[in-house]
Amino acid sequence: MTICALSIAKGMDKTMKNVISASRRADVVAQFYPWLLEKVKEGGVELQNPFFRNKKYYVSLEKDDIQAMVLWSKDFTNFVRHPKPLDIYSLYFQYTINLYDKAIENVKLLDYHIVNLKWIIDNYGAEKVAIRFDPVMFVDKGNGIEDAMNERKQIFETLLDNIDKHIMERPRLITSYIDLNSQITENLDKHGIHIFNANQKQIDTFFKTIKKIADERGFALTSCADVRVEMAGIERKPCIDGNIISSIEGEKVSRAKDASQRKECLCTKSIDIGIYPYLDGGKKCIHSCKYCYVKGAI
Repeated sequence: MTICALSIAKGMDKTMKNVISASRRADVVAQFYPWLLEKVKEGGVELQNPFFRNKKYYVSLEKDDIQAMVLWSKDFTNFVRHPKPLDIYSLYFQYTINLYDKAIENVKLLDYHIVNLKWIIDNYGAEKVAIRFDPVMFVDKGNGIEDAMNERKQIFETLLDNIDKHIMERPRLITSYIDLNSQITENLDKHGIHIFNANQKQIDTFFKTIKKIADERGFALTSCADVRVEMAGIERKPCIDGNIISSIEGEKVSRAKDASQRKECLCTKSIDIGIYPYLDGGKKCIHSCKYCYVKGAI
């Protein structure tokens, strides 16, 4: 077994602190929060390279090595109940709220999200929070694509109206249209879920509509990697934005593009400390999202 010491390892390059991502790979906050807190206490984590399984590498989690930690989740309840161990870092939040039916994803109802979201914004500020209405897909319930698009539009409107009602500050919004790759299609088909494959005109119509809804309520709606929604007038901006982090922290942050993401992604480079529990037939994801792109997650 090979252990690689990266430049992010403890005690190495101090000229530029690192942005830690926890995590795009799995919902660490919702499902593996005790593990995360344990690694924070230990001051670092040894991870397996997902592409070269015989190689491992070490990532320092010492606070002096970390510029910011970005938490990605569909359920921040664990964090809200026990935030203190992570308060040694400057925290940023990517909060996915899609509100699909239970047959499609096993997540909490909107009221739970609003409570958690309000607590996070009250304690950390809206400038550190992004709400992810992502991905957008139009589920076939037998009434045609227009009805499916209208249902998504109404759900988006309800989400923003609830944020508007209960929360004074405005987090930014991130969206995209689903990328129907073979793994997602296989997962959907396996569970008997059919979604419409919208054409560009339909995509334009939908995203122009929800942009207008966001604009009317004072929300900034952006997309990161999806050039299709850019054609609908939605500005592309990074999910992990080095400019935002640098502005808030008052320190220089790398503007390097994250080469580990797909080429369209605009995100600033970050180090993902998530684990892939599904690779060896381990735990399945608790959210069981039928549109998941990770093989073996559901």
